[in-house]
Amino acid sequence: MKFTNVNNVKVYNVNTGKSVPEWLTDRKKRALVKKDVDLQQRVQLIQDFDMPTAATRIKMSRDQQYLMASGVYKPKLKCFETAELGMKFERSLDCEIVQFQILSDDFRKVVFLEADRYVEFHAHFGRYFKTRIPAHGRDMSYHSGSCDLYLCGSSPDLWRLNLESGRFMAPLRGKGKEYNVVKISPAHQLITSGSTTGGVEVWDPRTKELASGLRLPMEDNQTEEVTALRYSDDGIKMAVGTSGGMVYMYDIRSDKPFVVKDHQYGYPILDLKFHSSKRVLSTDKRVIKIWDETDGENYTAIESQHDINDTCVANDSGLIMTANEGSDMQAFFIPDLGPAPKWCNFLDTISEELAQTDNTTIYDDYKFVSKMDLETLGLSDLIGSRLLQPYMHGFYMDMRLYQKAKAAVDPFSYKDYRKEAIKKKISDKRANRIGVVKKLPKVNTDYAKFLIQEEAKGESGKKDTEMAGNALKDDRFSSLWSNPEYSVDATSEEFKARHPKLAKSQFNAESIKLIQQNDEEESERDGKGSDESSSESEEEEEVKAPVKKEKKKKTTAPQVNMYEVNAINHEKRRKERKVMLGSRVDEEMGEVRTHAAHVGGRSHTFKMHEKVDHAAVEKEKARKEHVKERVDARRSVKTLNLKRRGPVYWRGQKVE
Repeated sequence: MKFTNVNNVKVYNVNTGKSVPEWLTDRKKRALVKKDVDLQQRVQLIQDFDMPTAATRIKMSRDQQYLMASGVYKPKLKCFETAELGMKFERSLDCEIVQFQILSDDFRKVVFLEADRYVEFHAHFGRYFKTRIPAHGRDMSYHSGSCDLYLCGSSPDLWRLNLESGRFMAPLRGKGKEYNVVKISPAHQLITSGSTTGGVEVWDPRTKELASGLRLPMEDNQTEEVTALRYSDDGIKMAVGTSGGMVYMYDIRSDKPFVVKDHQYGYPILDLKFHSSKRVLSTDKRVIKIWDETDGENYTAIESQHDINDTCVANDSGLIMTANEGSDMQAFFIPDLGPAPKWCNFLDTISEELAQTDNTTIYDDYKFVSKMDLETLGLSDLIGSRLLQPYMHGFYMDMRLYQKAKAAVDPFSYKDYRKEAIKKKISDKRANRIGVVKKLPKVNTDYAKFLIQEEAKGESGKKDTEMAGNALKDDRFSSLWSNPEYSVDATSEEFKARHPKLAKSQFNAESIKLIQQNDEEESERDGKGSDESSSESEEEEEVKAPVKKEKKKKTTAPQVNMYEVNAINHEKRRKERKVMLGSRVDEEMGEVRTHAAHVGGRSHTFKMHEKVDHAAVEKEKARKEHVKERVDARRSVKTLNLKRRGPVYWRGQKVE
């Protein structure tokens, strides 16, 4: 369970965690919950407390036994039974629900205002009646005294549908062009509507006439729509919310607000609630602000992960539920605002346990030990002395005393710690050393390899080549590795004349071999250390000993490539010995031989090569490769350990 602490008031989110995809089957859902740890640890106040895409409205029945919520997409209504903490039923509708009202004390009678101008009545068995209003509706309220359902929308009229006679009555025509909200006071039954022009109009339900009107205090040339209305339980106070994020608190005996509250976000106020703790809950799409109704002082705030569409307070308790744009509907519990409802009274215990386990105290200079740990360390005699400070089910003791006692009980643990510390110290020293340059420059690549070769010889102690390594890193020689005009061509005649003993093929082979050796040594340094420094202490020698043995094994390993080359040369010499001496001389002298003749003449002799059928050669080569693959892929039946079966006889004669 997650909680936030805003203004020293703890707000617990009692419906957090991952959600399971709706399209999965029940079997796959159970398997997913078993595999995912986050799904196992999630908290669900009510089972299936979600919608396919988003929730639009949420309301509680008057008997506090049922919770209803509407959402999309598909347009859907869900009814939850609080006694079972689960869903009772769900229904799909033809159009999105704009607003709904629970007419009875339980779930049996509900009316829906839909986005396609239809008003739909449902009973406990399903749809009962459906009618249509002249314009798109935005809000509705039910007056139980006269059985009238008042609806408002994009029209200057308040439509009045009498549910007793089942017909529309004469509408209430106001001064506004359109109306966003209509509410009825629970105390004196006054019908109040809020218009798009910033006016509030009050109607008398007995005479069906306009009793009074109110204009919100706004600046010049500024018009804000009335988007939310709510009366207090005593009917004296009235809260008005606007499209600019302002809330005005009125006493119905005065036309001037005594409290003005600004949400600071600029979003329209969606809902207003009066709480029994003399606080007001004002909601926009980002936050639910709770503040004092007398002076507007902030109490706390609830921020949701998704945009909020509607709120519901469970019977003046500390439980607040929201319908938002996310698939999961949220539930927040504030213990300081009020106790948990009767149907989820376990929230009080859970919040207390969470508050106790959350505040943990840890001291760096002290070690917490239990009584069993003291007996293991042989310090049970110190119980009651000043060296042990009792705390909960154990004691706090000085960390130095704990380490000394542990070293006395287990002396080998200190040796292991000492070796690990030495390894860490050596690795830290090597991290500051200059490593081998692995990324070679594009210009004078061969010369860079040669310098790396000289640097490697200098590290092994054969000769001092400090300047060779610095040439690769010194900025003064940067043009040598970046400017193509300074490139050295090892195949040119000038280079061969200056360096007759240095062959390019030998230079490249040796340098590449040294690069590979340096890479292997660098990988060994990262993991197991090396023996470069001869002045290390005896403690470091203990760690380096196994590494030296391992490196000796590597250096004495046979060179497989050299054996392959020798085998190829031996086969070549064996074939040459089978050829006659004259043919061998002709091949060495070349294909064309020139002879001097008499009287200044010259003659040329040459040997004709046999015609080679290249297609046949390639075919034979492919056949040999195929035969080799078949031999390699053949599996022997010896591994099956089959028993050899003897001969079969019938009537004394061998038949198999």
